[in-house]
Parts: sequence; C-alpha cells; structure tokens
Amino acid sequence: MATQEAANKPRPVKVQWQRGDIAEEYRGSILETVAMVAETHPEADSLTRELKNQLDAIYAPTWQVVVGKSFSSYVTHEKGSFGYIQCNQLAVMIFRAGL
Repeated sequence: MATQEAANKPRPVKVQWQRGDIAEEYRGSILETVAMVAETHPEADSLTRELKNQLDAIYAPTWQVVVGKSFSSYVTHEKGSFGYIQCNQLAVMIFRAGL
C-alpha cells in the first residue's frame, strides 16, 4: 500500500532557465507558469498543449511550444520571445511567431 501511495504522489517540479532572449523581467513569471502547468500535466503532449494555452492567455497569442526529451531546432521567432527551459527530464522550447 505504501509503495502505491508513493507512486501516486506527485514529483516536485524542477524548472531551470537554459537560454533565450526573453527579458529578465519575464523569465521568473514564465518559469512559474511552466512549473504550475507541469504539476498537473507531467506528460509531454498535455504539457505542450496547456502551456501554449497559458502563454497565449497571459502574454497574448501566437506562442509555439515544443516539449520533448531530445530534439534540435532552428526557428524564426519574434525578437525577445525565445526561451529554452529544462523541466524535470523534459526540454521545453517556447517562442512567439506572429502571423
């Protein structure tokens, strides 16, 4: 019984800013948003969806979110909107691309 309770207990979410050109004043808020979403959506697909919804709601639309364990990228983004974050064992890349 104790092992089942331990398995169901949520892991603490650890987020760390890796790199990007988002202004320092927004990084803390973005890290908090990533941590909050990751607490309830620990899987990559649901984390991606919900994080995009949250970023669009807080900072206005056209945020793009990529979540995975291992990937590389080359993206064109709006200046000051790129961030690469480590969230537990997942890499989270966010950027804004206007239409």
